[in-house]
Amino acid sequence: MKTKYIFLTLLLITLFYQSFATSYSWTGNSGTSWSNSGSWSPSGVPDSTSNVTIVSATNAPVMDQNRKVSAFTLTSGTLDLNSYTLTITGNSTFSSGTISNGLLKPSGSLCHFGGTTFNAKIKASCAYFHMNGGTFNNPVELISAGTSSTSGAGGSVF
Repeated sequence: MKTKYIFLTLLLITLFYQSFATSYSWTGNSGTSWSNSGSWSPSGVPDSTSNVTIVSATNAPVMDQNRKVSAFTLTSGTLDLNSYTLTITGNSTFSSGTISNGLLKPSGSLCHFGGTTFNAKIKASCAYFHMNGGTFNNPVELISAGTSSTSGAGGSVF
């Protein structure tokens, strides 16, 4: 019985903590450095609890160290990993754009690959993969971590 209470308490703490995640969108208004708070809306630097969206901007983001975020969406634009690792612990959506020069590690419940060009290594461990296009120019490791099957319309190039 005590184990149930501990598990329930940990679950509630996790849900409470995640409910306060900030969603950041890249603007590039103040340069290319990921750590420049003026290049994000709202102003700030994403952390491990943040949801991140990258879109086309005059200044494309360049990572300055290994980073971890909760959720990640690339709808357009370019992300230069700059030889670092981007770890994503929640849902990942790659609809368009380009990711280059490093290691991408999505590990959430959903990984959607749908049209992005990947010039970076990928090591993904997700419960569900949706493969709907994309060009993968470096080594790719996809590990199914769930009971769901992978789906997609094809069109991915390896």
